[in-house]
Amino acid sequence: MKPLAILLLLSLQLIALPAWAKGGIAAAEKTVPGGILAMVSYVVLWFMLLAYFVVLTVRLSKVRSDIKGLEGRIDGLFEDEED
Repeated sequence: MKPLAILLLLSLQLIALPAWAKGGIAAAEKTVPGGILAMVSYVVLWFMLLAYFVVLTVRLSKVRSDIKGLEGRIDGLFEDEED
């Protein structure tokens, strides 16, 4: 599984943990206000989006370098045929 998918699944599990523990010992403890949970979820969402854009940028730079290499090889083939 890709690291980004694993990160997404783990973050979703962390968000869903309070709902799973509703009837257990955690329900008797102090609860977290909804505003804090919303802020944390937004921070997690923005972090995941930032990580996704970083991954896309790295992949795009690799593709651009591959294209430049292929263009050089193609130019080299055509130059050899002209001689």
